[in-house]
Amino acid sequence: MRNDLAQALYSDFPAILPKHRDDRHTPIECGSGWYAIVEALCTLMQEQTRQKPELPQHITGIKEKFGELMITTMSKTAETRAYISFAQAMSLRICEICGSPGQMILTEKWMRTRCAEHESTLPDS
Repeated sequence: MRNDLAQALYSDFPAILPKHRDDRHTPIECGSGWYAIVEALCTLMQEQTRQKPELPQHITGIKEKFGELMITTMSKTAETRAYISFAQAMSLRICEICGSPGQMILTEKWMRTRCAEHESTLPDS
């Protein structure tokens, strides 16, 4: 994800994306096209934390894996699991590069979610 978008998420959701003991944030290892998905997920988790402060929410990992958005969290509530499942399902239909409607693209080596314009934008190795 572009650095400016990641910084916006860290700034807007400090409780959901907190710094670690070494003063670094959890890396966001996915394309910028999924920014809106991650932002929506953080918004939902932030609202859940506001409503239930005894159940704080925070994300411990954000990355692309096998063409899908993968989110890890220490939160174990059914609501959080549902939010994450929805975000993951959306990532299979949204281009990771640009955020346009897309689909899973399979090659001999890779699985990626891309729109028609970015279909050929796959890693070389």
